[in-house]
Amino acid sequence: MLVAQARIAFLLVFVLILAAVVAYLTVFFRFAYVWLQAKMAGVELSLPQLLGMTFRRIDPRKVVHALIMARQAGVEVSVDEMERAYLQGANLARVTESLVHVKQNDLDLTFWDLVETDLEGGVPAESRQ
Repeated sequence: MLVAQARIAFLLVFVLILAAVVAYLTVFFRFAYVWLQAKMAGVELSLPQLLGMTFRRIDPRKVVHALIMARQAGVEVSVDEMERAYLQGANLARVTESLVHVKQNDLDLTFWDLVETDLEGGVPAESRQ
């Protein structure tokens, strides 16, 4: 009787560990490419942050792409700022491109100025060429 209970307990622990490993691998492989892309570009981002984005219904690929564009242009924008802009409905690629243009032309506009302009559906006059 005791041996049967020990086997059942061992089997239960084994199944729980196996389920945890499968869940971890599923999450890892789902986000591995995006995470690796961010790491190779020098963007500090963790797998839990990517998972959190998914829970908040944020497309991690769009955020990471915008962060990489900003990083390569030498523009500092945080992950949180990108997430907030995405949740507000801003087009991150367009806002980031405008931000890079603003930096290159030494204009006096902030990330949030560009987000607001994007949400209004226009391009700020100062950033036009």
